[in-house]
Amino acid sequence: MAINFCPRCGSKISAGAKFCGTCGSPLQQTSNQPSQAYSPQATSTSTGAQVASATSAVTTAATKSPLTWVIVAVVAVVAIGAGWFFFFNNDITGTWVAEESGTTVEAVFDQGGTGTMTLYDAGKSTENVDFTYEMNDGYLLIQTKTTLYKFGRTVRVPCEIHGNTMIWDPDGDNVTFTRQ
Repeated sequence: MAINFCPRCGSKISAGAKFCGTCGSPLQQTSNQPSQAYSPQATSTSTGAQVASATSAVTTAATKSPLTWVIVAVVAVVAIGAGWFFFFNNDITGTWVAEESGTTVEAVFDQGGTGTMTLYDAGKSTENVDFTYEMNDGYLLIQTKTTLYKFGRTVRVPCEIHGNTMIWDPDGDNVTFTRQ
């Protein structure tokens, strides 16, 4: 019994078969004719349409997969967390204390843009100043009705806030405040 191959799909077929058992293609050769080498035949538009359809199905499945939604959710949570962290770690409101060369500065920043600064020498209050303030682009602008220490009535200080630490650089010397 001679074994031939289907001219369309290349599957083995038995002699005398009229149709391929794999692809269903009609077979016209007889068992006395030599078998032809496998040569898959492409149809003009159906193969292209099948490939496009398969690609579309894969793309659709990928965009609707649970993993995609999990990744989007994780990215959103990280972005919200980073924004929350940045906003609250740059908040100046509260009481801040700095000590330098025997002098203690206590600055209280209220939410409404007002505050009070008290200077202490050797634990004794020497100056108490009310002020208004504004934070912009890494600078703290303080305005008072009286002279503020040695700086005058309006002070624009480079200011960085990192959690519970605030660093001023009023005249080239860093002053570090700690949130109380």
